[in-house]
Amino acid sequence: MELIYQEHSFQLNKQTNVEIIIEKIHEILEDGVFFSHLIIDGKEVYEDFEIYLLDHLTQIKQIKVITKTVGEFINELLLTAEGYLDRAIPEVSLLSNEFYQNSSTEGWNKFSQMLEGIQWLNQ
Repeated sequence: MELIYQEHSFQLNKQTNVEIIIEKIHEILEDGVFFSHLIIDGKEVYEDFEIYLLDHLTQIKQIKVITKTVGEFINELLLTAEGYLDRAIPEVSLLSNEFYQNSSTEGWNKFSQMLEGIQWLNQ
């Protein structure tokens, strides 16, 4: 199994387990970068990568570690927040009109989604 980070390549033996892979990833990460995701045999894995590794450990040939600089991370975060707000602001007007008219299950679902988005922004 090959572990790749930027231009560095590390060979891991067949007996490697998930804990060793994660430990190796932490060892090779540089200061000033944030872990973003893994590309495992060409498939991008953004979350629950430990479970993915565990489920596919015997078939994996290559793991690429993708990182972001602090600037890239902040820029992506701000662009995501801006996109969310651009979509959410018009919904506030529509939701308020709907609640004044006659609230529905769909309206409450949209309101709940909006609150979840606001919680995400806050976090």
